[in-house]
Amino acid sequence: MKTRITVLVLVAACSGGTPGPGGGDDTNPDANHSGGHDGPTGGIPDTITISGTAVEQTQTASTPLAGVAISGYTVSDDNTAIATATTDAQGNYSLSVPTHGAPVDGYLKATKSGEVDTYLYPPAPMTADFPMAPVNMVSTSNYSTLRSFIGGTAGKGLVIALVVDAGGQPVAGATVSSSPASAKYVYMDANGNPFSTTATAADGISFMIDTPPTGTVTVSAAKSGATFKSHDIKARADKLTTTLISE
Repeated sequence: MKTRITVLVLVAACSGGTPGPGGGDDTNPDANHSGGHDGPTGGIPDTITISGTAVEQTQTASTPLAGVAISGYTVSDDNTAIATATTDAQGNYSLSVPTHGAPVDGYLKATKSGEVDTYLYPPAPMTADFPMAPVNMVSTSNYSTLRSFIGGTAGKGLVIALVVDAGGQPVAGATVSSSPASAKYVYMDANGNPFSTTATAADGISFMIDTPPTGTVTVSAAKSGATFKSHDIKARADKLTTTLISE
């Protein structure tokens, strides 16, 4: 069986506001928390904006999704949203997130009837606007197909992680892990098929299957000659959790 799964991640712009090459050190929280250049006096602005487009992802296409509820939370409070928005007819949304002058250690949650709830974790606390945060959702039926294909179990978590370098580019040849450990780790090969490779291909995509949905999970990546930053997420039962692991 051949399948192609698009990775679903929120890439947080933690310093300069533009991820990828030329955008500054987007993944170094220590550098970003020491001052930066986001506010008028060199500090963190009182409000940051996270925006993007929500789509339903299938094996062959992406369709904009209207009416998706997008909520921002801090990791310290899963019950109280700090910002909310609903996607428009073109699937677009914009969240204004209060910072109170401090990095926001948080995540996004996307919900819509007929779609699996999707959680998006950045690799570090957010300190600047991020105008390109895609929300890629999967229908409940497609999620069931995916989980049966890759061997997932009902009642456990599924994490999709993208491994990237310091410039935001996908890293090939990396392995991922979680603590507590997931049941298994699967990587896409060059043709978009899982199981045939033991490390990330050029797209950097990895799957953590049957991750324990029992609180905080630390996700990590490893590759000879590279050092990646670990960070914490939560893997909820029968939900999709997405994140990025960066140098």
